[in-house]
Amino acid sequence: ARLKATSVFLFLTTTKCQGLLPLDEGAKKVYLSSLSSRYSSTSLASKTLILLLLLKTSKKSITIPPLSLPPGGKTNLDEDESSPVEYIEHPLIKPNAIEARAFQVNIARRASQRSTLVVIPTGLGKTVIALMVIAETLRKRGPLILFLAPTKPLVEQHADTLKKFLLASPVVTFTGEVPPAERERKYRDAAVIVSTPQVIYNDLLAGRFNLQRVNLIVFDEAHRAVGNYAYVPIARRYLLERPEALSMGLTASPGWDEKKIIEVCTNLGIDHVEIRTRNDPDVKPYIQDLELTWVKVDVPEALRVVKNTLEELMRSYCMKMAQMGLIYNPKRTSTKELVEVGKRIRRMMAQGGKKHPPHLYHAASLHAQALKISHALELAETQGPGALFRYLDRLVEEAYSPSASKAAKAIVKNELFRRAYNLAEAIKDMDHPKVQAAINVVREQIKKKPDSRIILFSQYRDTASLLYERLSSLEEERIRPVRFVGQASRRGDKGLKQREQKEIVERFREGYYNVLIATSVAEEGLDIPSTDLVIFYEPVPSEIRTIQRRGRTGRTRMGRVVILITRETRDVAYFFSSVKKEKRMEAHLKRLKEALKQTTLLEDYTTTAGDLFLKSQQEKTSGEGERGGEEGVPSAFEGKEMVEGAGKVDTPGGEQLTLVDFVGDSKKSMT
Repeated sequence: ARLKATSVFLFLTTTKCQGLLPLDEGAKKVYLSSLSSRYSSTSLASKTLILLLLLKTSKKSITIPPLSLPPGGKTNLDEDESSPVEYIEHPLIKPNAIEARAFQVNIARRASQRSTLVVIPTGLGKTVIALMVIAETLRKRGPLILFLAPTKPLVEQHADTLKKFLLASPVVTFTGEVPPAERERKYRDAAVIVSTPQVIYNDLLAGRFNLQRVNLIVFDEAHRAVGNYAYVPIARRYLLERPEALSMGLTASPGWDEKKIIEVCTNLGIDHVEIRTRNDPDVKPYIQDLELTWVKVDVPEALRVVKNTLEELMRSYCMKMAQMGLIYNPKRTSTKELVEVGKRIRRMMAQGGKKHPPHLYHAASLHAQALKISHALELAETQGPGALFRYLDRLVEEAYSPSASKAAKAIVKNELFRRAYNLAEAIKDMDHPKVQAAINVVREQIKKKPDSRIILFSQYRDTASLLYERLSSLEEERIRPVRFVGQASRRGDKGLKQREQKEIVERFREGYYNVLIATSVAEEGLDIPSTDLVIFYEPVPSEIRTIQRRGRTGRTRMGRVVILITRETRDVAYFFSSVKKEKRMEAHLKRLKEALKQTTLLEDYTTTAGDLFLKSQQEKTSGEGERGGEEGVPSAFEGKEMVEGAGKVDTPGGEQLTLVDFVGDSKKSMT
């Protein structure tokens, strides 16, 4: 045993590794353990020692043989032997640290071989999959890896994960706060760079960086890879400079539009899609039940009067635009249709050159006024009198400012607008019924489970402030709310600094706060712990945001989602819109999956004793030093093609020998 340990230690300390990342101390320990288990007999260890002595004499070099792909794990048994826990095993991943989940391993296998879009629900470990693919790419191809994420908090979150579990360094973080000169220096030495895309894009334009050394780019929140977003030019340049290298996109939802899904794949150079839903057989063991309910309320009569007045004003604008041939049904005009009308007006103006017919200017003004009233109606229906009045008051303030537009001035002169303004002012202190409904749901949850964590999502900061104010008065009921918004400061509303956001999330995790009242900032990109309950103060028409909100619960324990809906308002339309879009998205993804001939099956991953990539902790502890006769033990060469020159060494006499010549054919030694 001493001879074995000595030989392996010498192997790690006296040889020069060609084409591989320098191993840090943690990686050396993993390699030590791995090689010890593979070449455990005295005779094999002796052969290894002979090889090392030759190496030391000849001062030549050897390439450490590639280890097997990480898709398996080794089994650790808890005190309860009926509940085995399997861990990912890879020379560049911290041992006994990451649970081996079938679907993650399946996806990582494919993504290590082909450029892949990974679509799985929020909270199911997209970062873990990326970690496995990064580790395997480093092992097979070496540095450099780019891991791109759209926000600074996401960048720091991913970097922390890699530093915690990846046995390769350095992992460096780039945001706009890192000076260009420092970035340029770190580019040369980094193994993995985690960055916002704009920083990389700017450095590419400035010539501080090129993609010729990059072997993998991971695009987090890959659904953003459309239009002019920085992911797109980076990926295009990557495909030109490194057409044989890998791309990997991560998202919980690429969107419902089939064209957009294809656009994302095309822009990122994706030719393979891996999709998992909560209903897939290899995902089900790792998810919890999710209960979805909704609470319906009615528009109060006083608010309905304001709403009717605004609707009358809206119809007047739409009738005028219909007379111009811009709107087909003035009695039922959606926000989506209004947006399309605006595009049509701009196209008509562009076609007319510098001179435009007078009616187009009038149409543009009517359209701008209609959009403002449409937003006022949304606030009235979904948020309440207070939010509505504050918005109408801002319109009046805007109209009397020196830089006021014609549309702003025209709207406040309208008799219907003035009537709606006065009615809204009279009830501005009245809460929308959804406020009390939200309070009731929170109360019920805390009463039933005092240690609950709850996220209450609100589309608007004003509403988030109101909900915080109302819930803060219920401290005696063990309700401890905190308001959680973005970093941008707005009129009379200072945003949260990133440090403050992190502190709030940590206190929420610890239980100091138990209700997080959040705007969209909590939907994407922050490491917010799993919760018992997620409340939608209003439905959102975006299937992406709906999926992200919903994904904040039901991760490690049963979750519950409650959606508050105001009857006979756009709340209802938004709810069914998101449901429809999500179903369409799943259907499109399945078709795309078939078109790209995805072949990943549950059977690709087994947990039987003969699995090539699994080692039982029982076997490891009971058969230490006798693994040469075990089945299912991974070999350094089994199932792998030897790279030309890999494992070869020149002897003093000039003869080329391989590691197999000294330690025997690994396939034979395992049987």
